[in-house]
Amino acid sequence: MRHRVARGHARARVARTDVVDVDVDASIDATGATRLRKQKKSREKNDTKTTTRGDVTPRQDDRIARVRGRRRVASRATTSHAVRDRGARSSGRHVTRASAGEKRAVCVLTGTAGVSGVLKLSQNGDGATKIVGSITGLAPGKHGLHIHEFGDTTNGCMSTGPHFNPNKMDHGAPTDAVRHAGDLGNVDASATGCDFTIEDSQIPLSGANSIIGRAFVIHELEDDLGKGDSSEIGTQGKTSKTTGNAGARLACGVIALTNA
Repeated sequence: MRHRVARGHARARVARTDVVDVDVDASIDATGATRLRKQKKSREKNDTKTTTRGDVTPRQDDRIARVRGRRRVASRATTSHAVRDRGARSSGRHVTRASAGEKRAVCVLTGTAGVSGVLKLSQNGDGATKIVGSITGLAPGKHGLHIHEFGDTTNGCMSTGPHFNPNKMDHGAPTDAVRHAGDLGNVDASATGCDFTIEDSQIPLSGANSIIGRAFVIHELEDDLGKGDSSEIGTQGKTSKTTGNAGARLACGVIALTNA
């Protein structure tokens, strides 16, 4: 009798174990079904968003975000420049900015005769070079202005050499077909100073005949533009065809590139 009861208890334990196993499997199945339902809802939600935005793929969406980011950065940079420019204008400062393709140079004139000045040069592309100059200390009247071959001022203005003349021509006026490239004619001084603007196509700021590294020289006398006396060759002679009889070199300076 005891033995039979024991087998009954054993069957009961086995039965309970089977029941427990069945419950665990059901729980697992229920959890999986719940997860699948959530994933399906998530996909449906994403599909709805994609359809609303014109079928934008995740890769396209990422690309759009990057483009918008770059536009925001560019907008901030433009705003920053505008604010700086407005600030400069409000404080009275003159705002200048070199355009694309524009080259700029500067020359500071110094000498021993109380003459000094600043010449600012600019050139757009392969166009004519513009010179805006201001010189003080000159006697009223006309004075020859030339570009000389060397940017060497170790012996004052005398070591700048002859006029810049890459085409090996005679001295002449800026408008003559026969002229030195460095022949810029005369500037007119008054008792209050000498301010001038010159434009010339033979003095580029780049290329084989660039004037960068050469020198400006302002002279004591009026340049006769090659139309005067050439009967005496020499530094103190009558040399219209080489110097224009413009006299002593009062001040000079080396031409240098600048970004100002």
